Amino acid sequence: MKQRSQQMPVEFAGVNDLRKALKAYAPDLDKALKKELTAIAEPLVNKARGYAPASPPLSNWGREGGRFPFYDASTVKAGIRFSTAKSRKNNRGFSSSTRIVNASAAGAIYETAGRLPSANKPNSRPNFVASMGGEMKGRGKEQGRLIYRAWEEDQGKTRDAIIKAIIRTNDLFQSKTGGAITRGIRKAA
Repeated sequence: MKQRSQQMPVEFAGVNDLRKALKAYAPDLDKALKKELTAIAEPLVNKARGYAPASPPLSNWGREGGRFPFYDASTVKAGIRFSTAKSRKNNRGFSSSTRIVNASAAGAIYETAGRLPSANKPNSRPNFVASMGGEMKGRGKEQGRLIYRAWEEDQGKTRDAIIKAIIRTNDLFQSKTGGAITRGIRKAA
């Protein structure tokens, strides 16, 4: 039986402090870290882009006009990208320092539409999901057709490589500064 990988976000204390210190005292290291993280995430981003259908998955979605976002495959693919900008804190007080985002409205809709049944129509989800097409991967609210699917199939390899790159950069920064500027990063309990 195939084991499902546990792909929960990883919490590190001090990453934001490290990023601020890198920008202030070692901009060359900050630039190198961003470049390395982008290169690590690029295959996952490209895989997610590859799951975007070339034509609109629903018949009326390809028509311009109205208030519903127009589906254009090139816009959806371009909207999937890797970001190293710190996100705003969520309702539980967490923010992310690296993430893959889907910036297009149509891409976000295609990614998540039908993953949770409607409270008003609990039996409508299977028909909608089938007509939308694309395989949904993940569980519950962490389920989707593009980014979540690529992330699930990656089985944590990209996440682990990003963590190693951040730790390696932190160690290099600590050795250059003698540990005087930041406390360093540590995995939170």
